[in-house]
Amino acid sequence: MDFSLQIVKQALLNEAKQGFGKNFACSPLSVATMLSMLTAGTDEHGLKDFLSSLGCKSMDELNSKSLELMNVASSKGSWKPGDPLLSVANGCWVDQRYSLKPLFKETLQSIYKVESKAMDFENKGDEVVDEVNSWVNNETKGLIQGILDSSEDLDMLKIILANALYFKGTWNPIFDVSDTSDKNFYLLNGEEVKAPFMYQEYGYEQYGSFEGFKVLRLPYQNEQDQRRFSMYIYLPDERDGLKNLLQQLNPNPEEFLKHQLMLEPKIMSYFWIPKFKFSCRFQVSQVMQELGLKEPSIMLCSPHGQEFPASASINHKAVIEVNETGTEAAAVTDLYCGCSLDAPPPVPPFVADHPFVFMIMEDESRIPLFVGAVVNPLLG
Repeated sequence: MDFSLQIVKQALLNEAKQGFGKNFACSPLSVATMLSMLTAGTDEHGLKDFLSSLGCKSMDELNSKSLELMNVASSKGSWKPGDPLLSVANGCWVDQRYSLKPLFKETLQSIYKVESKAMDFENKGDEVVDEVNSWVNNETKGLIQGILDSSEDLDMLKIILANALYFKGTWNPIFDVSDTSDKNFYLLNGEEVKAPFMYQEYGYEQYGSFEGFKVLRLPYQNEQDQRRFSMYIYLPDERDGLKNLLQQLNPNPEEFLKHQLMLEPKIMSYFWIPKFKFSCRFQVSQVMQELGLKEPSIMLCSPHGQEFPASASINHKAVIEVNETGTEAAAVTDLYCGCSLDAPPPVPPFVADHPFVFMIMEDESRIPLFVGAVVNPLLG
């Protein structure tokens, strides 16, 4: 997960350089899964670099880590209403004139549960578009309706590889809708907007105050699932402190994760959190190049059985909604190949009325599902 967090960090810093004109969200888990699948099919020249970037010395080590990622998405018990819902699915569609290398195909099946599907990209492009978009729509519960606009997107393509992730969790406890009210949210440019804020008062919360920012943990309900999911909100002390907060990711993006271990139960008089709903997309391949990793490629087999590398482009889209009931989020990463003791003293109220960073994480494995930044809760 280290390299996928580096990609998220770099994408966030890129947004900061451009003035943070929009909200941002990304699923490190989805990106990590795609990079692992890509590594399993890459050519020999790029294999060493990819393994190194993912922190692995061999394909066996990578496959072991990938199985761990897949297990996070697998419920360890029977699902009950109120339990968090997390699902991860992988898909692969190949131009019928070509084929995957046998070892790559076997790895996709055994580790990532992918059955590659041969389709007629050249003559039945509309069917391919419908098939891929229907899969995306189904696996994200309609939050992301597709990744292909038309059959023209298939020109020069030989393979489409996709990962879809869906999460839905209910707050513990939920926010009372009647307590939601409009408050000022202060933008990075000094202006302010009126946005709906959710409210909770007096209770134990996992909280931490650090140099320049504070962190609040908001848990999701859980009945029988062994996994534990939470949202962490990183709020800068200064209204325009988002960029400084992001800089603290350097040089190690794991810095955000370590602060979660330092949170303590505190009595809070109240806290306000804005509601928000937005989508975000960016090119993973471009960010990888900025980090010094060359454009990836996958080894395919031609109709005559000859192996050749097909250059790949990786894209990511995420959608998230946070309201009084809980959180619903989805992400798609797609790859195109073409050519308690005594009560502690109360802490100050936590009012997230200016740009902040959030993370949704499975607490036992410490695997981040979504990371993002809210610069204006009214932006879609």
